[in-house]
Amino acid sequence: MTVRSCFFKFFPTPSFLVMPAACIAVSDDTLRLVELKKGKRTIELKDHLEKKLPPGTLEAGEIKEINSLVSSFKEIKSEYGIRHASLSLPEEKSYIYTTNIPADNGRISEEQVAFTLEKNIPFGVDEVVFDYMETGEEKDSEREVVVIALPGTVVKGFISALKRSGIKPLYFEVESHSLSRAVINCDDPRTHLMVHVQKDTTNISVVSRNIPRFTSTIHAGADIDNKSDLRKTTLWLKEEIERVKSYWRTHGSSGAGVPQTVILCGEMAGQGSEKDIISSGLDMEVNIANVWENITTFDEYIPDISHSESLRFGAAVGLAIREFKRIN
Repeated sequence: MTVRSCFFKFFPTPSFLVMPAACIAVSDDTLRLVELKKGKRTIELKDHLEKKLPPGTLEAGEIKEINSLVSSFKEIKSEYGIRHASLSLPEEKSYIYTTNIPADNGRISEEQVAFTLEKNIPFGVDEVVFDYMETGEEKDSEREVVVIALPGTVVKGFISALKRSGIKPLYFEVESHSLSRAVINCDDPRTHLMVHVQKDTTNISVVSRNIPRFTSTIHAGADIDNKSDLRKTTLWLKEEIERVKSYWRTHGSSGAGVPQTVILCGEMAGQGSEKDIISSGLDMEVNIANVWENITTFDEYIPDISHSESLRFGAAVGLAIREFKRIN
């Protein structure tokens, strides 16, 4: 199963029939939905939903109990009357790498990108769904490309779950792409470390020119109800940030440069002193994410959701930004 389109876009909608799609960010334990609307002066939050999944439905981004997932999608469909959906998928099963490809007649072909897959991921080209983005870097007639791939079995599982619930899938993204669209200013060319801490997983992504270039997934998260463990998690997270930064300095794209800031997202990001603990001794600027970075300034409009709660919805907001632009 080899597909290349605009971020795993499966069913292109005719321009004269642009149907809105529900934007759902999937994690191992929760589905989060965000819907945006046109306001008088800016984009506004129309609705948001957080739905817990039954334990064991997903593990490490892979569907284990598809009937439970189908039931959850059906409940969302019934509540919102949705017919189409776009998903932000967990990062664990994805592969992101950077490569240089000769530009034949100024263009890069899908076949050229496909040829690089088996050298960089443990799957054959016929076993994955992939997409790619040019970074704008070019040297000696070669262009730098970021490739994103997911096992076809994983993608087929989510397509099946949506279809069984009566929802047509429109397109999928991996979490880091959705999240970066929300929390990093669209005009910011710098390189950042985007740290997304969830209940059981933590993703640290290198994002440069608004394109995720590398992601490290750690199967440990934050128990925000246990303050003692939360402090231990924060100290451990600081070490992981330094490890990823060091890795990128020696293995990363020369054009992207060394990360200049850390952006904290997710369940732990709004827990007060954690930002100060991470900042201490770290030679980088550390900021708490603003998921409305590319939607509004708070002088124009204040979304009806608390800042700490919004930090859990970053991927869903980023997906909704893409959907808003698609239909408007």
